[in-house]
Amino acid sequence: VTLLTLYGGKIVEWARNLSTGAKAQEDLNKAMAEGNQNAYKEAGQLDILYKVATNVNLTLEQRKKAVDKLQQQYPSYFKNISDEVIMNGKARNSYLSLRDAIFASARAKAIQVELEKRAEGRIEKEIAITEELADAEKELNRLRKTGSDLVIQGSAQEKVATQRISNKDLIIAQERLVLLKRKELQKLEKDALEEDKILLDAQAKNEKQSEKLEADRIKAPKEDKGKEKEKNTRAERAKKEAIELKSVADTISQ
Repeated sequence: VTLLTLYGGKIVEWARNLSTGAKAQEDLNKAMAEGNQNAYKEAGQLDILYKVATNVNLTLEQRKKAVDKLQQQYPSYFKNISDEVIMNGKARNSYLSLRDAIFASARAKAIQVELEKRAEGRIEKEIAITEELADAEKELNRLRKTGSDLVIQGSAQEKVATQRISNKDLIIAQERLVLLKRKELQKLEKDALEEDKILLDAQAKNEKQSEKLEADRIKAPKEDKGKEKEKNTRAERAKKEAIELKSVADTISQ
């Protein structure tokens, strides 16, 4: 008896788990990188606002406008901090916490997309097992209702005797099949959770880190669809203000 004979099954399982874990880590790294990339725009806008708000070389009006935007967009981080504290650069911890939350939020969303892709790869097998389970349960119900035995006609020419399988034995066999299919489905779900664990843990961590930011986004005032003209005007004004702030930030960075 060789070691491969004794432990072959465990070695195969170990190799499979190693490969699965490596793929999960690869998918997580990809999602994290994509999330960080998606966060750059909002993080950059935040950097500009905070830079303008705290720059003593700018006019009070310019700095106040930046402070107002910070407090409106991110009340959980700046609403309860006075304008003076923000402009004096003493809200840096809130700014850094918010910046981290922006990246964390984007990473959590990117991980969710990756989890959905991984789920799509399993859906075909899950559907197949679910359909097999439904067929097995349907047949089990039929056997219980009819109470009929199964007669398999033999053949004198081929010297095969007629066989009779009792309804009781048929039900027992069918119950085993139903149980087998249920276990297959449960194993598929269990394996999926284990394979996705590293992604799910990372997603939960990033969602926890961005809870306050997501709350601000949910509380953000909704646009009135019936006021397109006003909406467009606000959008144009916001775009103009963003350009002005960007211009100011470029100037002070030179």
